[in-house]
Amino acid sequence: MTRTFDLLARMLAPVTDPRRFTAGVALVFAVTAVGLLAVPPAALAWDIGEYSSSSESQLISMQNQARASAGKKALKLDTALRKVARWRSKDMIDRDYFSHTIKGTDHNVFWYLQHEYGYCFKLAGENIGTVTWPGASVEDATSWVFNAFMDSSGHRANIMGKAWDVVAVGAYKGSGDTFMWTVLFADRCGSSTPAATPRPTPKPTAKPKPKPAATPRPTPRPTPRPTPRPTTTATPEPTPTWTPFVFVPPTPDLTATPADPPVTTTEPGGGPAGAVPPGQLRVIDVPSELGLVDSILESVAARFFGQ
Repeated sequence: MTRTFDLLARMLAPVTDPRRFTAGVALVFAVTAVGLLAVPPAALAWDIGEYSSSSESQLISMQNQARASAGKKALKLDTALRKVARWRSKDMIDRDYFSHTIKGTDHNVFWYLQHEYGYCFKLAGENIGTVTWPGASVEDATSWVFNAFMDSSGHRANIMGKAWDVVAVGAYKGSGDTFMWTVLFADRCGSSTPAATPRPTPKPTAKPKPKPAATPRPTPRPTPRPTPRPTTTATPEPTPTWTPFVFVPPTPDLTATPADPPVTTTEPGGGPAGAVPPGQLRVIDVPSELGLVDSILESVAARFFGQ
């Protein structure tokens, strides 16, 4: 027996909000609505009024697999962002609306991220999806919403976005077998760690290789030339020639006055005049008892022979 379920799937709408945290302005880049009608097979479902962490983890895993297939980095779960995603899904079920604009306000989720939750982000995006599927299992319902997202260009663009670093999913089940998913993407403040600028490795200063000391060439010692000794030529001492001396005695002057006795005087040096330094000629006093001829002969002999 075949049972046919008429499923009214609510709209799936993605939205991105590129802005600076300090700007306080949320810009919706893309809003996409997709009407869904499906007749899935019956399966085990989660309880009404509960979040499903299993569905949340499964949806993140499937999205990261799709990103990896496209060469994109995997997104990390942000538990702070998950708190907001869960609030969004439950609020739409409880107050029966489906929109990126919070019911009763003119604000979207990005405004609440900043002002109500103090969540700092550089860029953010949101995908929301819902389906009514009585008896659907966690796996079936999660696979269905993932495929619906990937079939929508706007939702797919958010899933494959290269700006994101973190992701969070809020999966909630309301009465009437209605499932609601909110997926938030963000480039969180401080989540991207800039690559450290490598310090340039100083090049070692090349030390000049010491040149080997040149072996000094031996300085040839000059062969000493014999200095000729001067030939000493003996100067022959002259042989004294004996010249006979003819002495002619003078005629004595018998009237001559006898000589005065010598007078002793003192010369500079403190000694008597007779104390002559060695090597000087001495004056010999002739004895007075000699005769006149004898005295003259004695004086001449002394002068000649050097006495």
